[in-house]
Amino acid sequence: MAVLLLHASAMSKETAHQTNDRYLASLMIELFQTERSAIMHCDREAARLGKSPPATTLDEVSDHAREALAKLTDLAEAGKIPARKPRQKLGQLIGRTLSRVRMHVLDRLVAGERSYRGTLLGMRHGIDLVRLLREVADREGTDVLVEWCDDWLSARVPLVEAVCEHMVWFADRPASAVHHGARPAAAAGLAAGGRAVQQQ
Repeated sequence: MAVLLLHASAMSKETAHQTNDRYLASLMIELFQTERSAIMHCDREAARLGKSPPATTLDEVSDHAREALAKLTDLAEAGKIPARKPRQKLGQLIGRTLSRVRMHVLDRLVAGERSYRGTLLGMRHGIDLVRLLREVADREGTDVLVEWCDDWLSARVPLVEAVCEHMVWFADRPASAVHHGARPAAAAGLAAGGRAVQQQ
């Protein structure tokens, strides 16, 4: 009887570990998708706004997302963090598809200020996701991922707060706030940015 109980306990622990591993891997897939979306949408919004304080901060967010994504990819390829490539590729495909729908259809129907707030909402989602990921990684003992999350949060949170503070820019420029679609002069930059994200 004692042997059976020990066996059942071991099986239960193994099942729990597998469940935790799947959960962590699913959060990783979502994170890869979220960072790629941050790059694409920040680049687009910055191009729409031209040379302005909000655009400068959006460029900084995009640069940070590229750096963070590169390090995250290196950790995944080195096997230091969980990553399931088949599902990860599916997540990337879904993420790119949704981003393109927003970029080519929805954003052309949404005023500049609302599009900006939509991008900001995505950034806040990213912060919530990384905070959750950190706690899950900590409980799983994945220290390298905990460190990555701490570094990411220390850099990204102030940037997102700055993006939020820049919303006042639209209050002083109502024409930009109600403008629909991308700025004509930004088209070339948007195309280049989209290609860069797809290559990563």
